[in-house]
Amino acid sequence: MDNKKLVLDTSVIIDGEVTKMIETGDISGASQIIIPLAVLDELQSQASSNKEHGFVGLSEIKKIREQCSKKKIDLLFVGARPTLDDIRLAKHGRIDALIKDVAMREGATLVTADYVQALVAEAQGVQSMHVSTPAKTSNLEFEKFFDENTMSVHLKEGVLPMGKKGKPGNSQLVKLDEERCSYSQLTHIIEEISEASRVEGVGSVEISR
Repeated sequence: MDNKKLVLDTSVIIDGEVTKMIETGDISGASQIIIPLAVLDELQSQASSNKEHGFVGLSEIKKIREQCSKKKIDLLFVGARPTLDDIRLAKHGRIDALIKDVAMREGATLVTADYVQALVAEAQGVQSMHVSTPAKTSNLEFEKFFDENTMSVHLKEGVLPMGKKGKPGNSQLVKLDEERCSYSQLTHIIEEISEASRVEGVGSVEISR
């Protein structure tokens, strides 16, 4: 990866793997690491809304800056700033599109933890590097909603998490938390379950629309 420019997207920053790669020297040959302003603004918006991913992402950027300084790698913030509509529609790909535009203009490699983002980038002629995190198979986030009396858990974006507690024929739906489920939280839970299921070779997924 000598003399390459690397553009980081939101997913790989929050993931934390790229910070470790810089620290261990896995990408020490890169001449520049570029963080699109769209990423910075998206994380700031999430943090301002008191969303955990926003704080995690901003903290990781601070670590990336420190590691780049130690490794003598240039760290740049470039690109168009997202509009409020772009941020609101982030889950529909608006921010991702701005990030890919930066990689294309800079002639850089897009580094992402999002497999779909990597595929779309390659389809558009943008070189990409998919950084995957070792799959967790225990202590998954959704497990916090279960106890010995929980039969099932029901999670939906914008709705309080609910659980069916009791026994077959004698159960009731109860509130499991005071905080409504966010899109980012549910996406994280889905990814954890999917990866754990793939690694362990157990489980099934049903999709209803």
